[in-house]
Order: sequence, then C-alpha cells, then structure tokens
Amino acid sequence: MPRVSVIIPTYDWSEVLPYSIGSVLRQTMDDLEVLVVGDGCTDDSEQVVEAIGDPRVRWYNADRNHRDQAVVNQWALENARSPVVSYLNHDDLYLPHALESMLASIDAGATCCHGIVYMVVLDSRPLLGSTTADGFDPGHWMSPSGVMHTLDAGLEVGGWKRRIETGEVPQEELWNRLLRAGHEFVPVPRVVSVKFPAAWRPNLYTDRPSHEQEAWTKRILDEPDLERTLMADLLRHYSRDAVITPGRAFQALQARARGLLTRPLKGRKRRKEIEHWKRVQEYKGLDPRAPGDDAST
Repeated sequence: MPRVSVIIPTYDWSEVLPYSIGSVLRQTMDDLEVLVVGDGCTDDSEQVVEAIGDPRVRWYNADRNHRDQAVVNQWALENARSPVVSYLNHDDLYLPHALESMLASIDAGATCCHGIVYMVVLDSRPLLGSTTADGFDPGHWMSPSGVMHTLDAGLEVGGWKRRIETGEVPQEELWNRLLRAGHEFVPVPRVVSVKFPAAWRPNLYTDRPSHEQEAWTKRILDEPDLERTLMADLLRHYSRDAVITPGRAFQALQARARGLLTRPLKGRKRRKEIEHWKRVQEYKGLDPRAPGDDAST
C-alpha cells in the first residue's frame, strides 16, 4: 500500500502532464501512487500518461466531459489505494520535498494540512495560492495544489460535490465541510508547489502551451536553493516589516478571494457567480456553459 495517493484531474491538455506527473515522481519519497483522472478527455492524454511507463501512475477517463473537476476527484478519492491523498492541478508542479513535508504533519496527527503555494502571475509579482497560511478558515481560498488530507476524513464528510449541487466552488466547499466536521488544516511552513493560474492566462485550452512548465521544471532541477528564493519573493511582496518574519507575513494575506465564493448562493448572487464562472471558462478557451446548462450534464 502506498503512503500517499496524488490526484491529478485533467482535461484535454496533454502537453502539461509530463511536467506535473514528473514533479510527483521526483519526490524525495517514492512510496506513492499518481491518479491521473480525465474529465472526458478527447485528446492524447491517455497515450501521454501511458508513455511515462511508471507502474505507480494510474489513468482513468470519465465517459463524458462533466466540466467539473469534482466528478473525477470524487472517483479518485473512492479508488485511492493510500490512507492519505493530496492534489495537484494538471498544470502545476510540486517541489521535490512537497509530499514528505506535508506527510510529516499527517504523521504527527493532523487529518488535513496545507503547504505554501507559489503562484506565478504573468507580468506581475508572485502571489500566494491561498488567502492564508496559518490554517484554513471559512471565507478563505486555498488551492488544491497545496492540500493533503487523510482518505478517511475526505470520505467521512462525503467527498467532492459538484458545483451544480451546492452553488459553491467545489474545493472550498469541501474544505469547509472538513472544517465543520472538526478537521483542522495544519499549516506546513514550506513552499510545496508552483501554480500557474489558468484564469489569468487566456486561451490555454485552445493554444495548449507548456513552455512555463518546461522552464520551471528546469529551475526545480537546476536550482538547489529554489525554495529559499521563492519564499524570499513572497516575503518581500507581503511583508511591510523591516524585519521579515514568516509568521507575520502569512497571516490573513490577500483578504479578497478574487470572486471565489465559499458560501451557498441563491437567486441573483448565484446567477452572478455562474455568469462570472462562464466568463472565466470562455477566457481559458473552455466551454462557457455552466454545469447543468445542457441535458447531458
């Protein structure tokens, strides 16, 4: 039985998969499995995954595109072979110590934890892939690419639920349910992943670039002090103190959640959120219809 199952949801962007999967396989621990789960992929993602040729990597593809990662994440959760799961977006990258660092918190008794995610924003200063680094609270946003939890905790609260069912962003909706069930998110004071937010990169799913993942993979391989560099970048951005301390710099950062909502929405507010979601999907080059807009969903 592997120590941890890493879940990578994907849809029709095979070019980035060798980089994200590779960042998992280069971890400082090798007792793991990778569940690459396609949301009805129609490109060559399956062939790209199979070409990696590592028995620790498993492929699953949904029978159709649900336009919601919650569906395939839930399949992976129910089919994971490890008592611990973590998540990595298909275009993001783990630093080599990511799993070992987060597992230390789980081994110490935590049921949920999250590391620091370094978010690469084009033509701008770096941002945190969360709005907190001192534990997750309702109202915050937190990228899955820095989250780990026990399998039992995830299944106990019902796992991933579709946006059309809850009216909420699936990831924060799950984090909130975990919190309400008594599962505190323990912060891991390490930079564990590099995130490339798709919402700020137009036409990704039509152009399907991978040059950023290629360049950052080279940095991860070639720069032994990369984590120190990334942490320094974040601290320079977020700390106004003359003496920079991580404890101060990562308290309630980016109070705005950039429109990502963590409470059920009704009426006009829910329609407004769905319209925002459609615009973001179209900007990325994806089907702009909201989940549930067609009879097949």
